[in-house]
Parts: sequence; C-alpha cells; structure tokens
Amino acid sequence: MVAIVDSGSTKSDWVILDDFKNVFLKTETIGFNPNFISKELIVPEIEKNTSLTSVKNSITRIFFYGSGCGVRQNCITIEEEVGRV
Repeated sequence: MVAIVDSGSTKSDWVILDDFKNVFLKTETIGFNPNFISKELIVPEIEKNTSLTSVKNSITRIFFYGSGCGVRQNCITIEEEVGRV
C-alpha cells in the first residue's frame, strides 16, 4: 500500500492506495507543518487515528506533501517522525 499525505498547518488529508492503485482509505489528521508543531507530537497524533494504525504495517511508501517542507531540515524531521509510525 501507498500513503499520500497532503498536509497543511491545520489538517492533513491521507489517502491510502492498495496494490492495484485503488483508494483503500481516506482519512484526516491534524496538520504537520514542522514550523508550527513540535516533532514530539507527530507520532502520537498519527497514532490517534485508528484507521491509519490498522493499516500501518501494510504501507510500503509514503508521499508527503506539506507546508513548511521547503526547508531541508523540516523535510528530514517529517521523514523521520512519520517513518517511525
């Protein structure tokens, strides 16, 4: 499965595609703009979403498009924290 995440400062839209590129799941979490959220909050906020936690072991790739990710260090922060889930 593939996760596509469109994240702003207030909310993140998540789409999970199955192996045939069909939409398997659509859900939302809070926004993960690394300029405004502490990195320590990212994992707990994602884990609050039971839809995501139920498929997390099946996700093989994540495409994250987010506010605040124009700075390399912010990209690294998001990659590390989202990858931990």
